[in-house]
Amino acid sequence: LLFVIESRKSLCHSLGRPSRSDFVQFEFVVIDEAHNLENKVRSAFTKEMSYNSLSKTMEHIRKISNRIGSMIDEKIKKYYEYLDQVFSELYKQKEEQDMKARKNDREIERYYVNCNIPALSKLKKCVHDISLEVSIQFGVEDSYKTRDVDNGIEELQEQEYFWKSMLKGDSEDIFWMNAKGTKEVILSSCPKNVNQLIEQLYFSDSNFTTILTSATITSGSEGDYKDRYKYFSQNTNFPIEKGYISEPKISPFNYDEHALIYYTENMPHPSKERNKFIAQGVEEIKQILEISKGKALILFTAKSDMQEVYEKLKEAVPYKVLMQNAGSSQTDILKEFKRDVNSVLLGTGAYWEGISVEGTALSNLIIFRLPFPVPEPIIDYKIKVADNGLMEVLVPEMIIKLKQGIGRLIRSDKDFGIVSIIDSRVGENSNALYKSVIWESLPIKNRTSDINEVAEFYKKLAE
Repeated sequence: LLFVIESRKSLCHSLGRPSRSDFVQFEFVVIDEAHNLENKVRSAFTKEMSYNSLSKTMEHIRKISNRIGSMIDEKIKKYYEYLDQVFSELYKQKEEQDMKARKNDREIERYYVNCNIPALSKLKKCVHDISLEVSIQFGVEDSYKTRDVDNGIEELQEQEYFWKSMLKGDSEDIFWMNAKGTKEVILSSCPKNVNQLIEQLYFSDSNFTTILTSATITSGSEGDYKDRYKYFSQNTNFPIEKGYISEPKISPFNYDEHALIYYTENMPHPSKERNKFIAQGVEEIKQILEISKGKALILFTAKSDMQEVYEKLKEAVPYKVLMQNAGSSQTDILKEFKRDVNSVLLGTGAYWEGISVEGTALSNLIIFRLPFPVPEPIIDYKIKVADNGLMEVLVPEMIIKLKQGIGRLIRSDKDFGIVSIIDSRVGENSNALYKSVIWESLPIKNRTSDINEVAEFYKKLAE
């Protein structure tokens, strides 16, 4: 029996059951887009706590306790006092990080959490006391006990464990915050060693075989197969010695004749000289767009970069410039991009791997910056346990995303086009340690820093 798994969250929960007698027996699990496996499993095992969700739980506890006249209102009052203090401190931490990020023109998705919050231990004890009292009360008055009572007690116990884990200096979990709107934060945690969970879910049961496929599952091209799959195997605990590692397959698309990479030389550093980089980057983009008469997707790693380039570009080129934004439908934007074949689309995030546009409407792909991951708690933990954080974590993460982005260009055997990398850290004059690793990893081998060669190449294919 063969399963092709696109969304793995439900499967993670099913495989994690102590007993699987009610779960269909299968022989194979095929996971496509396996480069996302680590993130999908992490997401499935992530716990979230928001002020609203915690308040909802506590009001549920108050309601069920009132059925039997339990007097826990004072404890609940104290609970809210401590909860307010904890979330007020968390929001303060978020604001401080936002202030630093704005100074450095950086965006934050996951915020760091300083767990040294005075009210946190009081909150944990308060949750413990409420949970204990409710359990005792409903233990005595067993006739009142219902499923919603059990659920309420279980939620309190999970909350107590969450706070307890936060207070531990050597916690097995990673904690971070996400912003919700402008005034709220969501506190999250996940196990540090997600690779052990993946091993348990997919590689420890001899009753079925797991098959993993992805066009970007490798993050290098040097060494033997084990070396090429090293980053992925470390993140998933793939059993290299027992498992079968396939030779990476050559793309069916004719990159040698249909694609060319243009790279820049001597651009300002994208972070250290950001304003100069953006200004000169826009001038490079204008030249590149003139070659293809638009028909371009420009990929960004930061929304702030994308917004600035959009403002500078929209009046400077004779093509319609579209930009991904939070309030717009991706489907509608892509329809407009395909309809107006000379248009230019600016995108970030999901646009690196979540879109497919065949034909000349996308025959010019521009990478503004190398997509290195931004500093955040999960990446920081990976760097901490690595011997060489740059080459063992940051570069492999960047290469995987870069390959995904470049994969937007050629979507059929009739497609052709150019890829431009504005970031000069891959240029001949760059001293970056990882430069050669990047070039060896990319499927397109033809490259040039001569804009005239790019123009000739594109003209020949477009005729």
